[in-house]
Amino acid sequence: MNSHEQSIHKLPTPLHLFTALLIIISSIEALVHFCLPLIIPDSQKNIQVIADALLLTFISAPFIWKLIAVPLRAAVMTEFSRTNAVLKTIVEAVICFNEEGTIESLNPAAEKMFGYQPREIIGQHISKIIPAMTDGSNTSQKAVELQNNITTGFETSGCHIDGTPFPLEISISAVKVGDRALFIAIIHDISQRKRAEALLEEQKDFSFRLVQNFAVPCFVLAPDHTVLVWNKACEELTGLKHEELIGTNEHWKAFYDHKRPTLADVVLDCNSKNIAVNCEKYARSAFAEDGFQYEDWYPNVGGRRRYLFFDAVPVRNALGEVIAVIETLEDITERQEAEESLRVSKEKFSKAFHAAPDGIVINSKAEGYFIEANEAFFSMLGYTRDEVIGHSSLELGLWVDPGQRRQIIERTERERAVRNVEIRIRIKSGQIRTFLWSSDTITYDGVECLIVTVRDITVQKDNEQNLLKSRAELIVKHEQLSILFSQVEAVKKEWERTMDCIKDMVILLDWKGKVKRCNHATVEFLEVPYDKIFGQDWQRLMQAAGTPANCSIDGFCEFYHEKTDRWFSLTYYTENENGAYGMVGSVVTIHDTSETKRAAMELEQAYTELKETHAQMLQQEKMASIGQLAAGVAHEINNPTGFIISNLGTLRKYAERLVEFSRAQSEIISLHGKSGEEKLAPLRTKLKIDRIIDDIPNLISESLDGADRMKRIVKDMKSFSRMDGEECKIVNLTDYIESTINIVWNEIKYKAALKRDYGELPAIKCHPQQLSQVFMNLLVNAAHAIQAQGEITVRTWQESNFVFISVADTGCGIPEKIRNRIFEPFFTTKEVGKGTGLGLSISYDIIKNHGGDISVDSAL
Repeated sequence: MNSHEQSIHKLPTPLHLFTALLIIISSIEALVHFCLPLIIPDSQKNIQVIADALLLTFISAPFIWKLIAVPLRAAVMTEFSRTNAVLKTIVEAVICFNEEGTIESLNPAAEKMFGYQPREIIGQHISKIIPAMTDGSNTSQKAVELQNNITTGFETSGCHIDGTPFPLEISISAVKVGDRALFIAIIHDISQRKRAEALLEEQKDFSFRLVQNFAVPCFVLAPDHTVLVWNKACEELTGLKHEELIGTNEHWKAFYDHKRPTLADVVLDCNSKNIAVNCEKYARSAFAEDGFQYEDWYPNVGGRRRYLFFDAVPVRNALGEVIAVIETLEDITERQEAEESLRVSKEKFSKAFHAAPDGIVINSKAEGYFIEANEAFFSMLGYTRDEVIGHSSLELGLWVDPGQRRQIIERTERERAVRNVEIRIRIKSGQIRTFLWSSDTITYDGVECLIVTVRDITVQKDNEQNLLKSRAELIVKHEQLSILFSQVEAVKKEWERTMDCIKDMVILLDWKGKVKRCNHATVEFLEVPYDKIFGQDWQRLMQAAGTPANCSIDGFCEFYHEKTDRWFSLTYYTENENGAYGMVGSVVTIHDTSETKRAAMELEQAYTELKETHAQMLQQEKMASIGQLAAGVAHEINNPTGFIISNLGTLRKYAERLVEFSRAQSEIISLHGKSGEEKLAPLRTKLKIDRIIDDIPNLISESLDGADRMKRIVKDMKSFSRMDGEECKIVNLTDYIESTINIVWNEIKYKAALKRDYGELPAIKCHPQQLSQVFMNLLVNAAHAIQAQGEITVRTWQESNFVFISVADTGCGIPEKIRNRIFEPFFTTKEVGKGTGLGLSISYDIIKNHGGDISVDSAL
């Protein structure tokens, strides 16, 4: 519908000639008759506006103009009534609204369509019934377009009075009345058309799926020779995928090495002329009069030489127009090769008749006696040659329905040849099987005979039945698949809701690292809308959110997010090409480890403090052990100190005597010379000079030994009390065992005899001061366990890669009820003040930290 625009100009002044007046009156009458049909009926306001405008124009004119205005207004009202009556009969819904979008009138069809009475909708905005016609700039823009003589037709949705939406098709035109623009909308309810389109689309989809999954290879061409369908069976036969061919005209590549028409192309281009040209090459289809069949050898189809049978049939619409051609293929290579082999054999061998795979028989036409048959025929029926030749089929009872033979003979009389007739034959075993009968009339030895070829198609018929059954099952499965798709969609939504409830970030990527999906936690972290995340590179998104650039696809990484002051662990999982459904992609999970990280740091600090406390406890235990041994060590030091002091006193007396003797000797020698030696002899005897000279070396030696023992005790005590460093040392354990024995010797020597049984030990890497503490605890406990005189045995040996140290005593033993508790901290059987209960517990920890084992074996 074209929009029309007319303007109402000011009338001429009274000074114009009377002829000009007549012209103006005629123009006004033409204007009224032209504009009024474009105005929707029931708009009394519009008619009044036009009439009043005319009257106001005439007020400033002479009296004659006033005489004209009254009949002119009557003419306008008459034209309005006539237009109103016509528009009420229009079946289309018509609505008139102004440039602000306010509805000014509507016809009965519009009232029925939207359910409103005129009083309910006139004066309302057009968007109330057509939401797409919104308030504001959209309506004004539409008005400008329509004032420029633009007719707008579009589809949208309307709103019924009860709130029900329904699809509409709208055409809008504009008219101009004075300075006002009015818009006329003609509206069609297209609900039925939309439903029909949806149903047609569903039927098209079903047909496509049916053809796509059909067991017979086939393809469909559009009128422009492009491929519409290339089903799976066709893919398997030709080796070409439908993705390569859909929408192209390169389907010839499946059969030829250069471009040439296929049978479907011939059918598409078929007319009366080229039918005559191709009638020898192409046979009429057995399924459609305007279809063709064709078979031939093809050197390379799907990588091998094949003999293919084609059947192409056009598909027509309701008008009889060809809208597509469907071509089916059948690979009959094996059958054709067998037939060609038979022909070659016929030329070379006289008995080719017997080599045919199908049953072939020659019998008399009249009586039906078997004259000749091949081995395949005998094999099919289960009879021997002697049982068949010379007998008729009726004698053998082969025909389940003898009437079938009579019908075939009658047909042979009419047509000379019979092709592919299904017959039911009872074989020797009594089983009834289905055969395909083909026969020709020949003369054999002057007798009119039939040469018959039979093929057992029992299996084929069963397969056809199975195919029909499978087709029915396929339809059922298709329905089930639709249900399954609905369930999958529901599961998908449930999965999305579940993933959105997970606090960890989860991102699904394609093989390029683009985001396919992510959960709500990811959207919150990235602070980017979901639609802006989809399809983006995930690493760029993460870096934009403040993650380190070096946190890439290394499988796992941990990073600190400065913006949120949180720690995260990122794990990258890759699905390989053998994944489910051939899909390739990756999954990224990001877990907030802030609490764990802080707890780990606190735990590490606590562990450091614990290590320091443990070291202090070890040192305190050492000092406690030294304190307990202090009296014995003091005694050990006091003994050599006593005899060193005694020896020094004796040496002082010896020195005084030697000084006295030396002075006397000097005086006597100076007075008497050599004769004075005799006078010194009594003095020498009195002062025991010779004994002193003999005893001095012993005194000095004993003193040096005592001093050396004191030195060793002090050195061993100093070494034992020293705190171990962090690093291990490679040492000989025997030296440290001896050093420990030296320290605790005073605890042992009064109670037990010490027996040493040292084996050859290799140097080992250890903390020697810690092991010395273990040796001390074991030796002291062994000494304390002996009430009277006993024996302590220290034994060392090596087995495999382990060093063994054993401390055994002949003491009172450990009761069984407390044997499992001796390594518990603060457990002791000693009196208060004589034990801390930490000795064996610390020893247990030291040995375990060295990767060793400590155990007890006791007998009461």
